[in-house]
Amino acid sequence: MDMQAIIPNQHPNWVIKKNKLYFEQLCLELAFYENHGINWIVLDLRIGRPIIALMKHFSENGIDFLLCSRHNILKPISDEYHYNNLYNYVLSLSNSNFFDRLIKSKIDYIKNIADYIYHFEAYDPFKNAFNDAKKQILNKSYDYYQNAYYHDIKREDIRDYVSGLEREIKLNMII
Repeated sequence: MDMQAIIPNQHPNWVIKKNKLYFEQLCLELAFYENHGINWIVLDLRIGRPIIALMKHFSENGIDFLLCSRHNILKPISDEYHYNNLYNYVLSLSNSNFFDRLIKSKIDYIKNIADYIYHFEAYDPFKNAFNDAKKQILNKSYDYYQNAYYHDIKREDIRDYVSGLEREIKLNMII
């Protein structure tokens, strides 16, 4: 694959080294690599805006890609690998800036998760990762001093999106 052609907006911060695409902010952050014929975009919220731009560019140009946790880069593929990636897929939605940019860019994030599950036949790791991430995102704590419950994730639209995510993914996999 021609690495120069996949750069979304010929920004000077995109750097190509050893057939990998990096984004330079304070230091070089890996943004894209190809492994075993799969195009991997590293889902790193520290460089969320360039990652969304890269995802949008890939979607518009019909390039298939999957997302990878920055902790799983070039690790051997196993159930733990899938669990970490899928957990990162879901938990990244709890970041309000990332969530807003994702919705605004109209990237089919649900289809991407369904493609990941279908490609690796990783439904069991997805169920475990989804339940753990959902528990963390929908966590409600009790404040004894104010005698009230409050959610750890304040935005209700994010909580609603995550609540219906598993159903949407199942529908996307059927279709």
